[in-house]
Amino acid sequence: TADLSGYVTGGYEFKARERYVNAALSIPLTDTLGVRFAGRFTKMRGYVQNLGQSKIDPIGDDPMGGPVLLPDPHHRWGPATKEIAGRITLKWDPSSAYSSILKATLNKLTDNGGTSTTEAVCAGANPTHLGIPDLNSECRLNGIRHVTDLPAPYANGPFSDSRWLDAVPFPDSRSKVFSWQQSLDLGAVLLTANTGYSTLKFATRGPYSSTEFAEFSGGVTEDYKGFSQEVRLITQLDGPVNATVGGYY
Repeated sequence: TADLSGYVTGGYEFKARERYVNAALSIPLTDTLGVRFAGRFTKMRGYVQNLGQSKIDPIGDDPMGGPVLLPDPHHRWGPATKEIAGRITLKWDPSSAYSSILKATLNKLTDNGGTSTTEAVCAGANPTHLGIPDLNSECRLNGIRHVTDLPAPYANGPFSDSRWLDAVPFPDSRSKVFSWQQSLDLGAVLLTANTGYSTLKFATRGPYSSTEFAEFSGGVTEDYKGFSQEVRLITQLDGPVNATVGGYY
């Protein structure tokens, strides 16, 4: 902006017990160069309650290690998201013909597992796991689920991860996005160039039996990097016909 400006907003949502804060600050550095900082923080306890209780695993021939103590879960679950994001923008307008906008955005999101689900479809009143009914769980869409954290020995299986040593389910997402937009007005034509680069590191681990028996577990890991370049040439003729020519990589 041409003048120093900014804002701070906040809010609270009662169902998921979510609170958030948004803020931004625009600073003119010179007559042609400005910078803007923006950020967001949000944290919620979740809108699905988890009433799972610790118990001895009833499946004696469990290939993951036999009877083990299934620990107490986080009882306010689904999803317990924590997210923090920030962006910095540089805008440079050295002349009426040329402008440049450079942006960098960082985002980090964590949670306590795939917990925004509740038992939906079952054959009877209670879901079963390997033929054993989970008498504490209900086949009802009532905003309540019954799951436990994974037993610690399971975390050393094929989906082991340093963030999963305590066997508490999690997703972890970290992204970076950079963009550079340039525009050159040559009168008869307008030349624009958009350059982009992004990275994503994502990992998740958790149980997927949807019962208090937490044998079934799995995970996903993703590591992504991407680069893009777009160039466009747009005519600005006074006649009835104009054209756009561009390329994208």
